[in-house]
Amino acid sequence: MMAFSSVSFRKSYSLLDKWRRAFLMHPDWLMAAKATIVMGIAVVPLEILGFSFFAVTVALGILAGALSETDDHPRGRIKSLALKVLSFAVSSLSVELLRPWPVLLGAGLGVSTILFILIGGMGERYRGVTFGAILVGIYAMIGAEISPEWYWQPVLLPGGALFYGLISLGFLYYRPYRLLDEQLGRGFKALARYLDEKSHLFPSDRKNQREVRAKLALLNVDMVNTLERIKEVLNSYRDAVDDEKVLAPWFHYFMILQALHERAASSHERYDLLSNDTHTGEVVEMAGQTLHELSHAAHRFSEALLTGSQYNPPASLKWIVNALTASVEKNSTRSYSSFAPPGHQPGEGQCIVSEVDGNSGNTGVAQTAQG
Repeated sequence: MMAFSSVSFRKSYSLLDKWRRAFLMHPDWLMAAKATIVMGIAVVPLEILGFSFFAVTVALGILAGALSETDDHPRGRIKSLALKVLSFAVSSLSVELLRPWPVLLGAGLGVSTILFILIGGMGERYRGVTFGAILVGIYAMIGAEISPEWYWQPVLLPGGALFYGLISLGFLYYRPYRLLDEQLGRGFKALARYLDEKSHLFPSDRKNQREVRAKLALLNVDMVNTLERIKEVLNSYRDAVDDEKVLAPWFHYFMILQALHERAASSHERYDLLSNDTHTGEVVEMAGQTLHELSHAAHRFSEALLTGSQYNPPASLKWIVNALTASVEKNSTRSYSSFAPPGHQPGEGQCIVSEVDGNSGNTGVAQTAQG
């Protein structure tokens, strides 16, 4: 009986651990689960007591607060929460006061929307707050007709956002650097997608090359936007902490991510010609396999960041890098022995396939990251 209970406990623990890892590896799922739980805590008691209007209004305030949440250091999150509650109160109160005059309400909504958009351009923190304020204004207009009194929405909508913000702030204080791990995890996932797609160019023909380049252009835009987002969050933390040394690991990871992306996106060779060359065909195929393994390694490193587990690089990565290096040196020696004048020795570091040489640089950076 005790053995059966032990087995059941291990199975339950294993299942819970799988669920925990799944949510940690998908930050958007984690945010949605957090908002749902907070909404349930606030709404269920009110609904049981028969206050349906209060329950729905508080839920809308929680939803607006979750959608407008910004990725800041806990100190910055407190400022953002204060601005959010104040702007939500002003927005919902304005709707209630101007409701008897539809023309003034429409004009006020238009002017406030323009002002909120302009203020949102000042920074990420203001962008989230102003978006939430516009959203709350729309919610207030929808619920104005069924509100028991004019003052309930200006109280309940900001109150719901405040309730969610306080609980979210508590989680953030529990793991203050979780946001940095999330953003860097997104960055390495984006890099993994880019490297995996680029591996399809080795080998490739002209038609396939055009299709892959079009996909790479979209992935590159996503990668650049992700890098900018990481930079904003890092700057937010750097402005808030007293000692920047605590952020050194995350800045190190960011520099590695940026260097890998720059090397992967730097060259624009005629891959179809390289693929059709009988002397470089083997090297081209191995370069594609190297990019694929680098993609796998970047994805595993992303998972390690998000779950807080130890990163173990794929064993096959070192083997394919060594094999690629040996193949490049072999082709380089063969090329110079065939075309160089008698007695001429090939220079160190030269390579007849510039794209493969660039990817060798990629693997060097990846090995640095693994170390």
